[in-house]
Amino acid sequence: MKADLVLLIGGRFSEMPSSGYTLLGVPYPQQTLVHVYPDPGELGRGLPP
Repeated sequence: MKADLVLLIGGRFSEMPSSGYTLLGVPYPQQTLVHVYPDPGELGRGLPP
């Protein structure tokens, strides 16, 4: 994925939206990630904060 910033609002960075996390360069993405989600339990799941 060629982007400087990835903004996800109300969804989860899970297997499906991230194509098995391959689009994000896990465990340390090259892009800046901003994840807005109402459940604080999502913080740190799949990707380090």
